[in-house]
Amino acid sequence: MENPLNLSKLKNMIHNGISRIPKDPDANEAVIVIGDTGVGKSTILAFLSGAEMFVRYDGLKPTLDCPNNPYIKIGH
Repeated sequence: MENPLNLSKLKNMIHNGISRIPKDPDANEAVIVIGDTGVGKSTILAFLSGAEMFVRYDGLKPTLDCPNNPYIKIGH
């Protein structure tokens, strides 16, 4: 059986993470994306931001990459 979601711990982690984000005086909103490793969080954000994406092959395994955008890194 999977561990139940600990909302108190999640709230604490979000609070700590938000306090470490550099402040942008022109931005008053943020998006938090939560998910397990490898489910596509960075990929969907890269796609939604309009980043140019390429298929990169690691042997026979295709993966998406956006090497021309220094702010978005897909994968580990």
